Amino acid sequence: MHYPFELRKAIQAAGLLLRVHERQQMEYIRLLKLLYITDRETIRDTGQPIIGAKVVALKKGPLHGRVYDLVKGQDEESGEWNRFFRTVGVEIELLTDPGIEALCRYEVRKLNEIHDRYQDVDTWDLVEETHEFTEWKKHYPNPDEDTSRPIPFEDILAAVGRADDLGAIRAELNETLRMERLFG
Repeated sequence: MHYPFELRKAIQAAGLLLRVHERQQMEYIRLLKLLYITDRETIRDTGQPIIGAKVVALKKGPLHGRVYDLVKGQDEESGEWNRFFRTVGVEIELLTDPGIEALCRYEVRKLNEIHDRYQDVDTWDLVEETHEFTEWKKHYPNPDEDTSRPIPFEDILAAVGRADDLGAIRAELNETLRMERLFG
């Protein structure tokens, strides 16, 4: 089970984090970590992510696979992403503000909270913090390997203390997907 990827929300969430960051740019690994931590806490608080999509465990910790592919220019929707961002080396820069209209107030507040909480934390300390997440440890048991493994949404729910809500969350997701198929 996983929530569908929300490209518009991913672009706006990344844009918000970059807009409030010094020079409107940062190491892209930092952006990926901030987005993951925000989604993880949103799942804890609401049972749903902001961005959706499949999450993967990599040597540098958990992150959204689709967003990582967008940053690298290896996603089918990279053209849309590149209207707003430019990746140069290990840095990502905001080119044009994508706005925040796809994000609800809670999501904007959570993104700002995460940015503020970690603004003075070194990027590699942030990466190390995500290595402490239960869902990463479970799916990346040997940190000496350089591989990628999917992290099921159910394992994130369990890691944030919402395992008992799986049935209700699954039913809500199925209903949302059914309505999207019916009405587009």
